[in-house]
Amino acid sequence: MEVDQEHWLQILRHNQGFSDPDQWVPYARSHSFRKVKAHKLWSCPDCEARDGRKLGQYVYYSTLITLKHCRRCGLAFADTHIDPEVIRHHFERAYKDEHYFMRRRAPIFDYVALLADSLAPERGRVLDIGGAQGHLLMALRRRRQDLDLTLNDLSRNACEYAERVQGLQTICCAIPKLVEVEGRFDVILLIDVLYYEPDIRGVWEAVRDLASESCAVVIRVPGRLGVISLLNQAASFLQSQRWARRQTSISWFNPEHVYVFSEAYLRQRLSGLGFDRVRFLPSPLLAQEGWSGLAAATYLRFAKAAHALTSGRSTITPCFLAIAQRGA
Repeated sequence: MEVDQEHWLQILRHNQGFSDPDQWVPYARSHSFRKVKAHKLWSCPDCEARDGRKLGQYVYYSTLITLKHCRRCGLAFADTHIDPEVIRHHFERAYKDEHYFMRRRAPIFDYVALLADSLAPERGRVLDIGGAQGHLLMALRRRRQDLDLTLNDLSRNACEYAERVQGLQTICCAIPKLVEVEGRFDVILLIDVLYYEPDIRGVWEAVRDLASESCAVVIRVPGRLGVISLLNQAASFLQSQRWARRQTSISWFNPEHVYVFSEAYLRQRLSGLGFDRVRFLPSPLLAQEGWSGLAAATYLRFAKAAHALTSGRSTITPCFLAIAQRGA
């Protein structure tokens, strides 16, 4: 038994976050912990401020991670980043199938394609960052044959599929590496990808360098920071300190994500890049079937009405779209 105890203690001492490893041995054993490399952040990954408010903690890949909310810039971020190789292998294994892209995400792709169609000039250049297998760009191509379409993704498998099956030109690299790409784009799409890239400052630098003088950027992210913050405040009143120290998940937060974004943070960041017009819209949901589909459609209509009635101040869908424009 002592040998078994020492085995789990070694893992907990090696992994990030477990300041009191003895208390975590039963959990580590029951969840088959293994040694995982991870990097601890001591300041906000964007503005580098050290003044962060704790929004809870969670366990991901045998690592205890704290979700913090920067008081200076408003970014909510995971204070520990798992080794990039571990994450790369995770997404290659967990990559969604064809049904997910062609059916479940179809309402999202169709709506973003409609937006991109309205934003792109004639014969304009469009870059889909984190574009997976290219289904969004194909929805846009059906609308606009004149556009020059380029896909970026970190996954080699996804890029090969986009080239072979969709006939798209691709750039296979991490987002910060896009600063090395020559040329400028008239529309840049960041759909459900911004919260995966550890180097958030590198993302904004890439957008800055890739954007044409009259560029438009479309971003889609979950809008759950308010709910997460509210639940954390409620838990701090209702739960014990012992519970807080042993918390293993955060409600409404996906542990695969390394950030949670607010409209205020995105407006500030995009404005700083020269996008003088920034607006937000409710986003369509993943496609559902039967009664679930009817309920989702009804909810989206209600969310759009609430957004319009409040002059854009109320976005109540699980995810929202940020549309930023500059120049003419």
